[in-house]
Amino acid sequence: MNITLRSKVNADLKTVYSRFDANLFRYLLPPGAQLIKFGGSQKGDIVHLKLPLAGEWISEITEDGQTEDYCYFIDKGRTLPFPLKT
Repeated sequence: MNITLRSKVNADLKTVYSRFDANLFRYLLPPGAQLIKFGGSQKGDIVHLKLPLAGEWISEITEDGQTEDYCYFIDKGRTLPFPLKT
């Protein structure tokens, strides 16, 4: 299963990606979710969330990159809330 989250941000792609920090991440979280740790969005970084009712979500960034047209990171769940397995 792939999950895609989209949020409208009033800035160009490179500016948003270069400023992707804990404050922006908190702003983009769904209501009630808490950011416990934001290590960043580059390979090896850890992100830890606490979701209401669902529990903890801890992910490691396994890949990141950028081209002229897009920026991305891929994370792998280390601890996931039910019913997610990977």
